[in-house]
Amino acid sequence: MMKPKEDRKAKVKVAFLFLSLITAGLYFWARFVETKGFIVKEYALSSNKIPPLMDGMKIVQLSDIHYGSTTYIKELQAIVKATNDLKPTIVVFTGDLVEEGVMLKDSEIDQITKVLKKLNAPFKYAVSGNHDTKASHYQQILKNSSFTILNSEMALVYYLDNQPLAIYGFPSAIKNKVKYDILKEKNPYYKIVLMHEPDPIDKLANYNVDLVLTGHSHNGQIRLPFIGATYTPPLARNYYKEHYVVNGAQLYISSGLGTSLAKLRFLNKPSFNLYRLNVTK
Repeated sequence: MMKPKEDRKAKVKVAFLFLSLITAGLYFWARFVETKGFIVKEYALSSNKIPPLMDGMKIVQLSDIHYGSTTYIKELQAIVKATNDLKPTIVVFTGDLVEEGVMLKDSEIDQITKVLKKLNAPFKYAVSGNHDTKASHYQQILKNSSFTILNSEMALVYYLDNQPLAIYGFPSAIKNKVKYDILKEKNPYYKIVLMHEPDPIDKLANYNVDLVLTGHSHNGQIRLPFIGATYTPPLARNYYKEHYVVNGAQLYISSGLGTSLAKLRFLNKPSFNLYRLNVTK
């Protein structure tokens, strides 16, 4: 018969083994299951400022690819195919193309460029993320993939209608002193702002912005039941969930397609966003 002291030791060993198995299982799930594949999140955008002939138009937002983390050529090809299948009129990229510290060979730069160039949309716009700031290949890849990079600039998008959408783009506010003065210009157009980090939306309060699209937070790359995001990066502390309304502007934050810092996701699959424009009277 086992003595009480030996019995306690045996129970502790069993409990430790059980906890170790659970921990290992959760790590395997977060590392090799949750990071694979992606989902498409769809949202309807309604406004009487949307040009009548743009009713039903689709915008796809890609963000936080972090190439070299858990996203490589195979995953990128799948993302481009899924995007093209949706037949968007506009594709926007809201930063962090390559994971910081990942050194790309010339052959990889060529591969990424060829894949992204296959994105089939009449209009393609991008802004830089904090991981893109020091990356010389960022502009090279996106410009050669037919993206227009907006660096505190505006683009008017005319499509089927003589009234445009106004798209403003700003670089990462983490490593740049960003000024939003161009938003002061008054116009009657539906205003879309592309930024990487969400928290600077508070600086747009007086500019009558309609829609802000950002990434950066990954919506909390690792989320726990009843707790939510366990960590969000700087400038994604006030706003990090999928959707907010801030000073009348609709703010949508992409959960991103790659991973950063840790190659883990939990209760948060990689994703990209699809927006459908709806004209209201």
